[in-house]
Amino acid sequence: QWTAPLLASRREPGVIYHGSNVLLRSADGGETWQQVSPDLTRNDKEKQQWSGGPITGDNTGVEIYDTIFSLAESPHAEGELWAGTDDGLVHVTRDGGANWANITPSGMPEWATVESIALSGATAGTAWIAVDAHRLDDLRPYVFRTRDGGLTWDLAIQGLPPTAYVLVVREDPVVPGLLYAGTRFGLFLSRDGGDRWEAFKLNLPPVVVTDLEVKNGDLVVATSGRSLWILDDLSAVRAWGSEAAAQPLRLFPTRPAERLQLQNGWSAEAVGENPPRGAIVHYSLATKAEGEVILEVFDGEGRRVRRLSSIPEPQIYPQDDPDEPMKEPEAVLQTAAGLHRAIWDLRWEGARRLENAKVDLGDPTVGPLAIPGTYRLRLTAGGRTEETVLNVLADPRSRVSAADLAAQLDFALELRADVDRVVAGVGELREIQAQTRDLAKRLAGDGRAAGLIQAAKRAGEIAAALEARFHNPRAEIVYDILAQRGGTQLHSNLTFLYISALWGEGAPTQGMKEVAAELEALLLGLERQLLELKSGDLAELERQARELNLPRVLLRKSIEAEELE
Repeated sequence: QWTAPLLASRREPGVIYHGSNVLLRSADGGETWQQVSPDLTRNDKEKQQWSGGPITGDNTGVEIYDTIFSLAESPHAEGELWAGTDDGLVHVTRDGGANWANITPSGMPEWATVESIALSGATAGTAWIAVDAHRLDDLRPYVFRTRDGGLTWDLAIQGLPPTAYVLVVREDPVVPGLLYAGTRFGLFLSRDGGDRWEAFKLNLPPVVVTDLEVKNGDLVVATSGRSLWILDDLSAVRAWGSEAAAQPLRLFPTRPAERLQLQNGWSAEAVGENPPRGAIVHYSLATKAEGEVILEVFDGEGRRVRRLSSIPEPQIYPQDDPDEPMKEPEAVLQTAAGLHRAIWDLRWEGARRLENAKVDLGDPTVGPLAIPGTYRLRLTAGGRTEETVLNVLADPRSRVSAADLAAQLDFALELRADVDRVVAGVGELREIQAQTRDLAKRLAGDGRAAGLIQAAKRAGEIAAALEARFHNPRAEIVYDILAQRGGTQLHSNLTFLYISALWGEGAPTQGMKEVAAELEALLLGLERQLLELKSGDLAELERQARELNLPRVLLRKSIEAEELE
């Protein structure tokens, strides 16, 4: 056969088994082999003849029968090995190969191939074998099950399509009786040890599934002609059931997530699709949620780290932005009935975005990475709330101390707060400019308001000049902030330092701290000038407006004098 099994023993380190028509054992990496079984096949000489012709033979090996095709080692008993052949036989030894017993199911199609043997990790004596007879013009599924070590068998195929021949069955190593089957028509799942099967497609293409492996909580799927597929994180699959489906809202246990710093360089794009970065969060809704679905993340101190929603975030860039063309934002959470998956990228909330502003580096709306620790997840939908915990683990490659990671986070959060203060200040200044322009426009031609119009224009001009020190409003593309159109200003400089603080792992350098102190001082100075504008020219403008019984300039509460002490 093209395929013959090679089994590495989990009980005897360094021992491997290989199947031909007999079982071979090696304890020296394949240098020497010992036969540990008689011929376990039918050894039908008629099935071992020259094939093809009359001129060119078809002797590739696949046309030759009488080969051990599948092997399994018992996780419960030392020396117990199971072997299945491509001519429809199943044997077992319980003494390391000294004695073998034929335990072939009575309903086994003659000359069918025993594609795989799955021995239960939870219950000794329980096993499932996948049998394929499609080369004999028999497309029916065959999954034989035993609960007594092969003494008796039953056929466990309810729910499988009548022509979905089966190539592999695996039991989940965590949940007893949770089975995965690879068939002609894709992937199937059973939650009751094979009593009932259901299609398990998701986004898997309609393709033959030839092998399966559960590894590190993920399901690896091998297909015929469509490469390898991986279902990341089986947590929800393991916890799902009729009870979970009936709950109005269910937040499933979340497996630990590793904090990883991965760089996607321009010349180092991944060939395959990597797992989602961060924590995979599963939840289910019995019916469509009315209103917003919200997932909140809190750290060990009770601080809210992140808020994710079923409502898409506002568009942060115009779609025709020359620097950041982007598609419409998508919702992180779903509201439809059923099982859903959301991704928290392990980042805190980022800084507020300053509309129509250019920065030299990165996106200020990206937040710092969460540090290792325990976090609380709270899901809210339809007036109901569910909570679970999530453990964030350190990058296993990193040697940075927990104290340095905490210092990095604190530094980044301080800079984030400074960026938010810039955004708030610019918001007030833009409001002043808009209202003073509107006031001057409405009073144009009113002789009584000549002084008021001049005061409004003056306040607007001061606000515009001050805004130009918070950021560069003339910049149309990123490079405008480097030298042209007014150059870089506080917002861009703060953002550059903030984004730099998010990179890598480690406490901020002395140079970063010094630059942060300089920018903080500059920010305080600009905020004081804004207060002076509000208490001086703007207050005078409002005094004159009151004398004429006109509306005052209304500003949202933001910067107060006591906050700058």
